[in-house]
Amino acid sequence: MLTNQEEISAYIVNHFTNHFSSQEREIDNVIIEDVIPNILAERINNILTMISSHDEIYKAVFSLNKNSAHSPDEFGALFYQTFWAIIKQDVFNAVLQFFTTSWLLSNFNSNSLILISKTNNADSVSQFRPIAVANYKFKIIAEILADRLAIRETNLIAN
Repeated sequence: MLTNQEEISAYIVNHFTNHFSSQEREIDNVIIEDVIPNILAERINNILTMISSHDEIYKAVFSLNKNSAHSPDEFGALFYQTFWAIIKQDVFNAVLQFFTTSWLLSNFNSNSLILISKTNNADSVSQFRPIAVANYKFKIIAEILADRLAIRETNLIAN
């Protein structure tokens, strides 16, 4: 039984670190490339990785649920949608940087792990469900990629 806040925190962090950490050794990508066939035609890959238009970024921002949880940086969809006129150029620049350089700022893919109780009066770690709350700019990029994949999924499945 743990009663000290610091002990409880350390125990929970250790539990989920062990649960989500991979003990497998890294595999050389050359082996993977030899075994797994390239299922994307170069034309489709070029479409998926093309530079986003301002309209595509706008649609991604406004298609996400404005009532969703805030991201680790404390800014959610409601903030982006409400203050779009002020922040749109910064958002465009951030998304375009990803599509031109394939590089994300280190905090873009940061997530906060939130524990949701599975039962009333939960008293063990196994009675909590972890959910990850992602950075909103990362959600925008993920939404753009998901939309592009959705349009082409029949081509991918047919291959």
